[in-house]
Amino acid sequence: MKIKKSLDSYKVIFQNTFYLSIIEAIRLIMPFIALPYIITTIGATNYGIIIFSQTIVSYFSIVINWGLDVTSVREVSLSRGSLKKMSLIVSTVFTIKFILFGLCFSIFMICLYFIPFFQQYRIIYIYSFLSCFSEVIIPVWFFQGIEKMKYLTYIRTTSIVLYTILVFTFIKKEMDFTFLALLQSLANITAGVFSLVLLLIFCRVKFVLPTFRVMKETFCNSTPFFVSRVSFLLNTNIAKTMSGLFLNMHTVAAFDLSQKILSFVSVPIQMLNQAIYPHVAKNPIKSFSVKMLYVIAALSLILSVLLFFLAPYIILYFSEQLYAEALIFIRILCLYVFCFGINTYLGTPLLVAYGFYKPFNFSVIYSTLFVCSLYGILYVFNLLNGECFALAMFLTELFILIYRFYYCLKFKLI
Repeated sequence: MKIKKSLDSYKVIFQNTFYLSIIEAIRLIMPFIALPYIITTIGATNYGIIIFSQTIVSYFSIVINWGLDVTSVREVSLSRGSLKKMSLIVSTVFTIKFILFGLCFSIFMICLYFIPFFQQYRIIYIYSFLSCFSEVIIPVWFFQGIEKMKYLTYIRTTSIVLYTILVFTFIKKEMDFTFLALLQSLANITAGVFSLVLLLIFCRVKFVLPTFRVMKETFCNSTPFFVSRVSFLLNTNIAKTMSGLFLNMHTVAAFDLSQKILSFVSVPIQMLNQAIYPHVAKNPIKSFSVKMLYVIAALSLILSVLLFFLAPYIILYFSEQLYAEALIFIRILCLYVFCFGINTYLGTPLLVAYGFYKPFNFSVIYSTLFVCSLYGILYVFNLLNGECFALAMFLTELFILIYRFYYCLKFKLI
């Protein structure tokens, strides 16, 4: 009986890993299909406008999520035996998100109509903001909690494939760029409606009216995760944000392309770290941790060197228009890839696996303060340019590396 239970448990883990791998594969493959076509058709500058609008909207999106997608996974997982409890959790999260969506939409519209900078492409910002509604109605956290990743695969695949089809169907000339953000939002909302059908019909969840006390408790429990998520988002998006505000949309596009390429190159590191994490959590042996640090460092170095030399060919595949600028960014950010690989290992597989959550979270929060200070210095000394922004990204990752490495040594994890 115990053996059967154990095998069933491994079967669920294998199935979930398989479905998540499908999502990751689709997410990585689709840009190789659609992105060269998009940039060639609408132009690099127009693509930069779309990316900048989506970057601004992402700050509102993180507020709408408020860390609820982290805490709710555990709550749903613990309540799987009770449909009544799960219904209350779902209803509470949805209600909070709808309230936050309404507040964010009000603030967003005030910004669009009263800040001159946003008025030229107001309609694009509105189209981009529509995607925030999908953040409200797609319960990724619920399907993670009940360990039904196949539903998550259906939802994500629907969104990505539909968006790609819409792009090739409706984006035919340069002026069609105004509809690009709308198509992505519509694809996401369609996936959201699909997820609601799965939630209500197949999972039989019912909506109930949560009390103020329950909503307040859920909101407060999610706040620490919100802070760390904001820090991570700022670290990721600040270069594109500052490029759009102080430089030009062509630079925004170059940064976005560079970051997409970096994400693709970093996949082997992330997958290896995901495989290491449960092993270290279960068997915290220092000698193994040290060996894997060398492995991760070597892999990160190899990927960084390969990226440095292959960058010209990769960029040309996506866009000739962005070649010169993106090449400079990527060659600076090769150092970022090396630091990122080691940071990822020092973070979840070591600090988190050994139970040292505070140094892990503070490394992200303090790095945000660090990068904001860097941009303050760049502003004061009139050094606002793409190369300095790329260098700031690397220095921020180096800061995290030094911080986490110090605590790993302090706690004798390596």
